[in-house]
This record gives sequence, structure tokens and C-alpha cells, in this order.
Amino acid sequence: MRSKPYSQSIIDDYHGTSLSVKQIARKHHVCVRTVYNIIGNGTDRKGWKRQNKRYLSLTRPEVETLLNAIGPETEYSDPSDLIHGIIERLSTIREDLSV
Repeated sequence: MRSKPYSQSIIDDYHGTSLSVKQIARKHHVCVRTVYNIIGNGTDRKGWKRQNKRYLSLTRPEVETLLNAIGPETEYSDPSDLIHGIIERLSTIREDLSV
């Protein structure tokens, strides 16, 4: 286990420099995984909490392709069904892109 001041210098490099994680690992003679384990507080370089969401920017043809690939909405009658929720969200996106 690394000492606290040593770990703090890795954290300072991570948040306070433009060094990549690989460069920080090389600088401190540790592996990349060690850097991630020391940082491991779930924040990015700016201190923002990481989110478990990713967002897509879809074009209208992409939305149409996804809706066609999923199939008709009538196949999914249960409103709690995950596919039904995706279809509703894609339909909303399609409507927004039509304006």
C-alpha cells in the first residue's frame, strides 16, 4: 500500500496537470490500475461525479432505423417493458426531429 503523501501526489497530478493516466503511472513508477485505484473516488478530472448515463445525439434516419429494427410497438403490450420505454423515447426523439 502506498503512503498517503505518495497517493496525494498522484491525485494532485491527476486533477492538477494535463498528464494522461499512463503518464502519471510512468512518472510514479506504478501501473495504470494503481493510479485508478488511488483516484477511485468516482470523479473525473474536474471533480464532477461520474454518471452511469450516456447520451446519444441521433439523426432522424438513425431513429427510424432503430424503430424499424425494434419492430412494431403492438408486440409490446406491457407498459413496464423496457423495449416499450425505448420505443416511447425514440418516438419522442423522432417527433422532436420532425419540427
